[in-house]
Amino acid sequence: MSRDSMKKTTRSNSDDDIRLRPMATLIHSKPTPHGADQMKEKAIRQVKSMCKADELEKVKKLEEQYIQMLNLRFQLRKLEKRLNLNMPPPYLNAIDKLQLRSKELDRNEIEQFTEQWNNIIRHAKKDFTSIMIMTKTTEIEKIEKKYQESLERLPEYIREPFDTLIHTIKTRHDQTTEKNIHFLERKTYRMRET
Repeated sequence: MSRDSMKKTTRSNSDDDIRLRPMATLIHSKPTPHGADQMKEKAIRQVKSMCKADELEKVKKLEEQYIQMLNLRFQLRKLEKRLNLNMPPPYLNAIDKLQLRSKELDRNEIEQFTEQWNNIIRHAKKDFTSIMIMTKTTEIEKIEKKYQESLERLPEYIREPFDTLIHTIKTRHDQTTEKNIHFLERKTYRMRET
């Protein structure tokens, strides 16, 4: 292709023809957390410049509590999604290895009882998942209470940069969790199709 014909090539803004788009447009058209990272770094610098050493420790502990709270909420969402999709957590599949055995019954009688056995195991997995959801909910409530109590003790002059820091952490976390929840849904549907 000659240079003149390359100049005449129009650049497309559609995603169908990525090869003709300028590299800068390609990089910035993808949703990146770069802006959130800059906001986070700026908030961290502001908090560090405003805080004394003991206050900085409080901020770090608050940040850790918040991240723990987000992680627990994500685990809860996954458990709820698994319960709704009738797909218990993988580690409960170890229960499937329990098998009914008998030396005295013939094959037809064993098959009859095996069906009941498997139904009970299936229901047990759902029950275990429900209990796990209740446990996770209680954990979240406790850590949220601790977080709120700690947040109230945080000096007012640190609040704005701290809120920005928390917002950026939540934004990044939400992006990741949505991908993981969507992956779980797709995995379930693929398993059902096979």
